[in-house]
Amino acid sequence: MTDDLMIESVELRNWKTHGHTELRFQKGVNVLIGVMGAGKSSVMDAISFGLFGTFPSLTHKRVSLGNLISNRPEQKDDSEVRINFTVGEDRYTVTRKITRKEGSTARLDRNGSYVQTQPERVNEEIERLLKLDYDTFSRAIYAEQNQLEYFLDLPKGDRKRQIDNMLGLDLFAKAEENVTSLINTIKSTIAEDEKVLAQIDLESFKEQLGRLSEDKMKSESEATALESLGKTLQSGIRAMEAEFAEMKRSYDTRARLSKEIAELSSRISTLRSESEKISQMGIEERAVTEEHAGKSSRLKAVEESIKELRSREKELSRAVADAEAKLGVLNAKAKERDSINAELSGKELSKIENEASTVEQSIKGQIQQVSSLQSSKRENDRWLSELEKHISNCPVCERELDDSLKSRLVKERKDRTAELENQINSASAALKDRERQRLALSAELDRFKVLKGRLEQFKGLEEQGQGALETAEKGKKALTEMTSSIESANKEREALTKDVNALTIRLDAARRKRSYDEEVLKSAALLEQKNREVTATNVDEKKLYSIQEEMRDKGASLANTTSKIESSKKYVAELDRQISEKTRQISNISVIKDRIEHRRGKISNLNKFKGALVDTEAQLRNRLVSSINTIMQNLWQVLYPYNDYSAVRLNAKKDDYTLEANAINSRASTSEWVDVISIASGGEKSIASLTMRVALAMVIVPNLKWLILDEPTHNIDEQGIGKFIDVLGESLPSIVEQIFIITHDGNLKSIPSARVYQLERDKDKNEPTQALEFQ
Repeated sequence: MTDDLMIESVELRNWKTHGHTELRFQKGVNVLIGVMGAGKSSVMDAISFGLFGTFPSLTHKRVSLGNLISNRPEQKDDSEVRINFTVGEDRYTVTRKITRKEGSTARLDRNGSYVQTQPERVNEEIERLLKLDYDTFSRAIYAEQNQLEYFLDLPKGDRKRQIDNMLGLDLFAKAEENVTSLINTIKSTIAEDEKVLAQIDLESFKEQLGRLSEDKMKSESEATALESLGKTLQSGIRAMEAEFAEMKRSYDTRARLSKEIAELSSRISTLRSESEKISQMGIEERAVTEEHAGKSSRLKAVEESIKELRSREKELSRAVADAEAKLGVLNAKAKERDSINAELSGKELSKIENEASTVEQSIKGQIQQVSSLQSSKRENDRWLSELEKHISNCPVCERELDDSLKSRLVKERKDRTAELENQINSASAALKDRERQRLALSAELDRFKVLKGRLEQFKGLEEQGQGALETAEKGKKALTEMTSSIESANKEREALTKDVNALTIRLDAARRKRSYDEEVLKSAALLEQKNREVTATNVDEKKLYSIQEEMRDKGASLANTTSKIESSKKYVAELDRQISEKTRQISNISVIKDRIEHRRGKISNLNKFKGALVDTEAQLRNRLVSSINTIMQNLWQVLYPYNDYSAVRLNAKKDDYTLEANAINSRASTSEWVDVISIASGGEKSIASLTMRVALAMVIVPNLKWLILDEPTHNIDEQGIGKFIDVLGESLPSIVEQIFIITHDGNLKSIPSARVYQLERDKDKNEPTQALEFQ
């Protein structure tokens, strides 16, 4: 670590139980006090994580990154640790963030400017600045829940292993184990090689190799003779194959020509027979052709006539349908006319109009009557209102009125009002009845006029109906005549079609006969040519079959010889493989022997190396223990203010380390080294353990600036705690510049000049940690 190094502050956001906590530290002693679960140790975990990206529980996988993000009272998505520290005159800020989805990120700034962002690069840069890596930090400066007397309480084997791990001596033990494992592995391979050698008979291998070589020479000689015989057989077979191929070509040509002659002869005979059959039918091609043309022409004319007749038939059918449809419409109109006449029967337009006029005059009179009654009611209501308002004078004659007269007049006016209202209601009802009557008469008058207008449209219906009927009757008659003409034409077409089909058959027969006769002439000429070619082809069939048989015999001999050659080659190849294998095995024997000697030499060297490791470990342990004891002696003079124990030391034994104190016997003027566990009080053991803890750290980190003590007062009585507080407040800061103490012991608030934070948290309500500076 470098000079002028200090952690100024740590800021936590959503880190474990901390919602948002910011702690500022000083040089000297910094104390975090709180009950179990208040979040004290998580602050030190955060410092380790901020500087190096990990801490012991995370390294040992007792927790995961996701566990570091607050989940109470509600689950958060991310967490952040920010540490400010100084190196010399530069101020650094390292920020590490954790998200549930993306893992962790890191950023390092110097004096407000960016330095690094990748977590690995940030780790490397901080290690370079502090001259301290995480392994050294966790061994020398910070160990989770590491009480001062932790090493004293361990069994001796575990104590030796733990202290060796802190001093880095465990690497020698691991190296010794690896060397021993390697030596055993090499011995195992030597034993396997020796076992192989014990199973090998070298002379027997050489005899087998000689026999295999002789068999190979004999087999190669036999193969050479067989290859010579095979070449002779192949040469003879090739000569016979050439002669046989030539004779076979002539034989195949003659066979092909004979087949073609037979096919031509059969074809000529068949054609002549078919031509004769047609001749016997007495068909003359020219006459049949002329008759066929005449009948076909007449058939075409008849079909055109039928087509024309059907077109005219459709037109007549359409005209008849139109006339009948018109006749139907006219009949419907006649029915409607008769219905209207029946409805108008007994009705007169003038009578309806007079009745409507009478009703209209009555309505006008009733309207005047209602209006007059309403006017009288309004006047009566006005007088009644005036009577009710004036107390002593009549509103009409202005004479004085007594109460009796006034009451009588008011009653009369009210009775008159009721009477007028009844008259108005009766007149209004009568008026509504007259209005309904007027509407009915008006509708009847409109209906009468519409029907009269409709009757005007029906004039001339009889004449139109007679014309449509005559048109329909005339069309039906013409349609019957047209149907008869079509039937006559269809009969003629059927007869002509029958005649044309018969003539077509006779014409086809005549044309086939002419084709047969022409083909017979051509085939006869070709047959004569084929007979000449057959006569010119000469083949000795006996010789052909003889050559074929001889080729078959020689081919079988060649196949047998070839099979023997292949078998011989395979046997020689197998002999080559066996000879090569035997040669390799004989060669491997020497290789195995050389390998065994080489490996024995390695074992010897490894044993020497193992001895050197043991010696080096012992020498290094002695030097380290000597350095620790030297530092402890100097520290003891500072940390322990009494004279009953003049010094402490770490005694390295074969299988253990013991922390010993030099007890002074003032009476005998002597001193004796005794185990601290057996003689010291709680406070003395804590100071002795603290001395050893600081000495170990200073050996591992020579220029020690930081020290983290987790629950240092565990198992110390009240008197011992008092002594320990004096050491922490007055003596230790002169040795270590910045000290962090994690404790649940409220007595440590009284450490002189310490900055103390009280960490509190209501666990029952799952509230976040609150940090309060103790004044």
